Amino acid sequence: MTQSSDTARTVQDKPWWLSLLRIAGITYALACVLLYVFQEKLIYVPFAELARTPAAVLPHYEDVWLEPRDGAQLHGWFVSASTPAAPYVIFFHGNAGNMAGRVPVLEYHHRLEHHVLMIDYRGFGQSSGEPSEAGTAMDALTAWNYLTDKKGASPERIVIHGRSLGAAVALQLARQVQAAAVILESPFTSLPDVASDVYPLFPVRWLARIQYPNLETVRALDTPILVAHSPDDDLIPYSHGQKIADARPGIELLNLAGDHNSGSIVWERRYDQTVKDFIHKHTAGRRGS
Repeated sequence: MTQSSDTARTVQDKPWWLSLLRIAGITYALACVLLYVFQEKLIYVPFAELARTPAAVLPHYEDVWLEPRDGAQLHGWFVSASTPAAPYVIFFHGNAGNMAGRVPVLEYHHRLEHHVLMIDYRGFGQSSGEPSEAGTAMDALTAWNYLTDKKGASPERIVIHGRSLGAAVALQLARQVQAAAVILESPFTSLPDVASDVYPLFPVRWLARIQYPNLETVRALDTPILVAHSPDDDLIPYSHGQKIADARPGIELLNLAGDHNSGSIVWERRYDQTVKDFIHKHTAGRRGS
């Protein structure tokens, strides 16, 4: 009886904060496990429904279906320029939604007299499969092959344009092919770098399975690059764009205005002229279609 009373007293005498600390530790460990296991769900936020198509503003667009080597089905839109010899642009969108929200980009490049192709990554819109880092690289190369094989576009006249996550996809492609130039809009240095900003209390660099090492990739490329970033970007800090622009000599930096989703709109006139001049500079006089 005395022994039982002493045991009960010992349990009761434990400081309350030890129990709280134990609960906090378990909760923290569980959060780390969830971040590791479900990071694809945090990074890729696809919408299946296409709320609109280019038909209202670009009645002559083409619906295209592409098949990567692993058998997935990718949906894309292609818009021809009025001039057959115009440059080609492949556009890669951000991590959420689908192509429907980027119809203005098609209209934009068409207005600048560019042929333009846009795709939905696997798992986005009507494209099949599940998104992943390796999957986006495969999807990007499939889009490139469509332009070179089906449209007869010369690589020297193809510009790769990516925004946000799409900038990382653009760089994945730029490592696999020799494009005329690359445009990176609101890029990040790497996904773990962004995650460190968003989740500063967690060891995300150890937990990250998805990397998109953009800064490292840029340093390995000799392709002409234009970086467009806003100091007011509320999602990807401007410092990321600055570091990429400083990664090697010759990279052009265009300062935008506005938040992450409106920078090119707020700074429209200067943005339009810079992009147009950059693409013309690196595709004019090149051989091929």
